[in-house]
Amino acid sequence: MIQKTPKIINYWEKVDLFEVEEPKKVAVSRLKRHPLNSDIYGVDEEVKDLANQIKMSGWIKPLMINLKGQILGGNRRREAVNLLISQGHLPEDQEVEVSIKKLSEDEEVQFLILDNASRHKTNLQMLREAQYLKMFHQSVTCKNRKTLTSSERSFLDYWEERKQTVKSQKKKKSVKVRDVLGSFMDVSGDQARKGLKVLWLIDLLTDLGRNQEIMEIVEALNKENITVAYKNTRSGKKRTLFNIDI
Repeated sequence: MIQKTPKIINYWEKVDLFEVEEPKKVAVSRLKRHPLNSDIYGVDEEVKDLANQIKMSGWIKPLMINLKGQILGGNRRREAVNLLISQGHLPEDQEVEVSIKKLSEDEEVQFLILDNASRHKTNLQMLREAQYLKMFHQSVTCKNRKTLTSSERSFLDYWEERKQTVKSQKKKKSVKVRDVLGSFMDVSGDQARKGLKVLWLIDLLTDLGRNQEIMEIVEALNKENITVAYKNTRSGKKRTLFNIDI
């Protein structure tokens, strides 16, 4: 008798959370870090202070997840809870409250960045945000306005507001995408342009496995500033790569 291979059921498809208006409790072990969150903010985040706050208050703010169980809002909270579990302060089957958010991939980028708007960020993290905001803006502006979702329209409206603010503050006749991106980072448009080029080089060096050079650039970027990192990439072996037309 031929045995049929059992169908692997996605946990988030099996558990119908969409119709639950109130947050539902789920074991933290079932939640996954969103890959975009790792791309933008890294994986080695310091969460000791947050873990202590949770330990002292005994309260964990509800997390926002997508249908895959990937966290859209609350990645650091998950890490903090896992830290407390590893320290024996919370049980291994600790549950947290979650709510489901159904978004497109582009909207998930927007949500992740907005959810982290108030956190302290390194220059590298802010550049990653700018990189994804630029891609999201390009994606949305290519669509027919009539087909946009409400969040996409809100994003374009917000972008236009930022654009007009930059135009007024900088007294510019025309405002470029890099100027708006710079406003998110509180730097000039030219600084944003240089920063994104440095980021491009970091990604290229990552593909080439040149980790030592990456560490040098990131250190200059985070401990100094974009200008120092940009100047460092204009010298030595990196200069040839940096001058590649992008």
